Order: sequence, then C-alpha cells, then structure tokens
Amino acid sequence: MYVLQIWIYDTLRAMKWATPFMTSKWGWPFCETVHFLGLSLLIGTIGMFDLRLLGMGRRVPIRALHKLVRWGVSGYLMALMTGIMFLATEPDQYIFNSAFHW
Repeated sequence: MYVLQIWIYDTLRAMKWATPFMTSKWGWPFCETVHFLGLSLLIGTIGMFDLRLLGMGRRVPIRALHKLVRWGVSGYLMALMTGIMFLATEPDQYIFNSAFHW
C-alpha cells in the first residue's frame, strides 16, 4: 500500500493546476467555504429523504422531495471539485496518515 501512496503523492505533486489559486490569500478559505456548503447541500438532501423513509414527514410528497435531487447533486459536485483541489495542493496531508499504519 505504501508504494501506491508514494505513486499517488508523486502524481498529484506533479500537477500544478490548483496550486496558484489555493496558495493565494483567499483561495483556501474560499474552497473551504464552498466545500462546506456543498457538503451541507448533499447531507441535507440525503437527510430529507432518509427522514421520509423513516416515516417522518409523510405529508411531504415524494415529488416535492425529488426536486431536491438537483441540489444534492450540485452539493456533491461542489464538494468533489473542492476536495480534489485540496488533495492536489497538499497531497501529503491527506494521503499519509501517521495515525494509521498498514
């Protein structure tokens, strides 16, 4: 597994497309904010469906909840893109976890 981690780290370090923006004054805070909003949209949408499946909010029609799907997908895409930017900028923070050993 360690060889795979080294390969991923080297590959991500070679890609410099996100580094100029992420190392700017407002790059990292902006991406943190967008990442949080994306996760909130995703988890909120999934939470509404889960509560409906558990029997709460039976008066809310499924058709009305279905309109939230595009918000959840938008949140997922926001979190995915900003997460990739975090990973591409600082791969050593996310790939090598000192608390976990194989």
